[in-house]
Amino acid sequence: MANWKIQDIAPPKRAPEKTKESGEEAPQASPKRKRKGLPSLMKKVVLPLLVLMVLLIGGIHIFFAKADITLWPEARQIKLLKSITAQVGLEQLDREEFKIPSRTLDDEEKVTRLFPASSNTIKVNKASGTIRVFNAYKISPQKLVAKTRFLSEDGKLFRTPVAVTIPGATEGQGKLIPGFIDIEVTAAEPGEDYNIGPANFSLPGLSGSALFTVIYAESTKPMTGGSERQVSVVSATDIANAKDSLIGELTGKAEEKLLSQVPEHMLATKDSIVVEVLEANSLVPAGAELDQFNVSVSLSATLFMFPKTDIDTLVNIFLSDEIGEDERIASEKTKVDFQQIVVNKDAKTASLDLSVETTVYQYVDPTELKIKLRGKSKDEAGSILSSYNIFTQIDLVLWPFWVSSLPGNVDRLGIEVVVD
Repeated sequence: MANWKIQDIAPPKRAPEKTKESGEEAPQASPKRKRKGLPSLMKKVVLPLLVLMVLLIGGIHIFFAKADITLWPEARQIKLLKSITAQVGLEQLDREEFKIPSRTLDDEEKVTRLFPASSNTIKVNKASGTIRVFNAYKISPQKLVAKTRFLSEDGKLFRTPVAVTIPGATEGQGKLIPGFIDIEVTAAEPGEDYNIGPANFSLPGLSGSALFTVIYAESTKPMTGGSERQVSVVSATDIANAKDSLIGELTGKAEEKLLSQVPEHMLATKDSIVVEVLEANSLVPAGAELDQFNVSVSLSATLFMFPKTDIDTLVNIFLSDEIGEDERIASEKTKVDFQQIVVNKDAKTASLDLSVETTVYQYVDPTELKIKLRGKSKDEAGSILSSYNIFTQIDLVLWPFWVSSLPGNVDRLGIEVVVD
């Protein structure tokens, strides 16, 4: 085999030109240098940035893109009023008879308090005292009827409350000695003006007769007791109001104490408390002239409480009869109240009227819906959601904003159901 050698054939070098004048060789021109600034910058900086940006966008699209879907399904209101019974001693819920177990708590309260009397009256008293009545007419006795009038020198009128007989006069040493009797008299009118000192009295009823000057009276001591003043009086209304006030106060105190002891798993209200007044007495009767008076009250209170879970169970039973197969209950919108509670302490039972209000809505399985929507374009997803015909409003948001289809990973799909 022949040995071939390959050699580079270089073109002949160009002889240097000589100048015409000197005959010397002309200097060769230096070759032009290529501009490397802009292409080098493109290769080293701009191009890697573009590649990084493309990778970043792609990574965001693959790993971070998401879709948030908010749905407003059709909804309707349900209102129910159901009666159940709570029984002390019942061990467990009776679903057929709608009976639940009940437990009780007891408390007793007692108090005695001073109250002001709010009524006033004018208290009047008539002055009274003792006078000596003289009979200087003759030796025979002289009778005076009840309410006989005696008039003092300053015009104050007094009366004797009962009939009296004045002994007759006696004779001695040639003259007539008047007979006399001491009697009680009372002023005709109340007031301090009749509290007069010792005085002489005449009998107006004898005026114009011979007896007027020989039948007379006098007092040696002042009349006392006449007065007219305003005084405080304990009225029947004062006593009744004081009793009611204490009963209300003790009832509130017992209710607060009992309700604070209810465990978290039980339910109770003020209406499930029965109060029995054991004592409510005033220490003074109505009409007593006092500025203040005491009232004592004692009572017992019994609270009936009910298990939350049993009430929730019965509420769900009641609602299950009212909803369709494709409906669900919006538990956050369910409200249960005790409309009325009637407690029978002796029978140890409580009748409860439950008021139940809630909202039910058309239900769609979110997992099933995500499977249908994953990887679909925004328009396709909108069409799928609209085809259910149960949503009153649909809101579909894609992130980042430039993506046009939903992620293929169902974990990147968020579904929120809003029940109005």
